[in-house]
Amino acid sequence: MITAGLGYRTPSLVGAAMALLGAAILLFAFRLEDNKPASTRSGHSR
Repeated sequence: MITAGLGYRTPSLVGAAMALLGAAILLFAFRLEDNKPASTRSGHSR
């Protein structure tokens, strides 16, 4: 990944901050998926 490559060249604190930022973006994306109408999710499960 690009962020991993940058992490090796930058100080550990910067790399850790980028990792936390990436994790926050992933969690935010998952929450957006959960907030979708139930009809779209239940249709696939059934």
